Amino acid sequence: MTNKKIDNKNIFQVTEIQDKQNQEHRGIPKAKFLENIKSLIKTPQEASVMLKNLETIYSKYKFMENNLLRQRIRVNQKIPKLEENIEMINFLKLKNEKGGSLDTRFKISNNLYVNAEIEKCQSVCLWLGANVMMEYPLEEAEKVILKNLESAKKTLEILKKDLGFLKDQITTTEVNRSRVYNRHDILVMGPPDTIFEGGYFKAELIFPIDYPNSPPTMKFLSDMWHPNIYADGKVCISILHPPGEDEWGYEKASERWLPIHTVETILISVISMLASPNCESPANIDASVDFKDDYKTFKKKVMRTVRKSQEQFF
Repeated sequence: MTNKKIDNKNIFQVTEIQDKQNQEHRGIPKAKFLENIKSLIKTPQEASVMLKNLETIYSKYKFMENNLLRQRIRVNQKIPKLEENIEMINFLKLKNEKGGSLDTRFKISNNLYVNAEIEKCQSVCLWLGANVMMEYPLEEAEKVILKNLESAKKTLEILKKDLGFLKDQITTTEVNRSRVYNRHDILVMGPPDTIFEGGYFKAELIFPIDYPNSPPTMKFLSDMWHPNIYADGKVCISILHPPGEDEWGYEKASERWLPIHTVETILISVISMLASPNCESPANIDASVDFKDDYKTFKKKVMRTVRKSQEQFF
């Protein structure tokens, strides 16, 4: 795989827009959704490289998420303490207005306290961090704590936005990983004793994120001429239709997708479909008309696809 194809810029698109957005997300890169996996990945080796890049990006996002979660915990713990400090200062101010002493208890050491009587409290000491404590008058201390409280609440809101944005990027990366991992190349050999015999038909199976609750999509990459295969190669078969009742009434629920189906049962059904087309609800109308009204022409076109598949395979 070339560096251009697996360049992290194709996956990990850094947010370039305005300074406001950069401040809101504090430099968290934006994950780019990989729309055309097929154009990025041609071989299993390229898929391996892509998955490795996506795993690296995913790990970085999870590392950022853990850091932000720890910050949120610290801020959440800080806000109630600041609010308690404001309440205490208001209590001291009210006590000073009413007059009288204040009885309290100071902790000297573990399990050792001393009773104290404070006549009038005009100031308090605030921890500023790094083992620094300063004494402030009550009014000034209240302003400092209110400022810190307002800052903490703003920080908490920013952290909530950042975590929400980060969650979206993690989800995008998880979807990208699933889309890379869930695309499988397969080779279908034409069933014996049919006009498809001898063919080596390349196809792909793409599994959705909610597999096995939803069916995969199968598409032939080799040229095909068949009533139940669309012109673009997509297979139209009951077993690959979403579970539940058919709104048009052509299929029973038991004939459609069930979570018990596997890759093996899918391929068995597709091989059976090649041998016995269903022309009641064709995906390729022209092929269906050939099959029913001009089988000789239908056979010629199928044999042409068989030869072409052999040329591409060998």
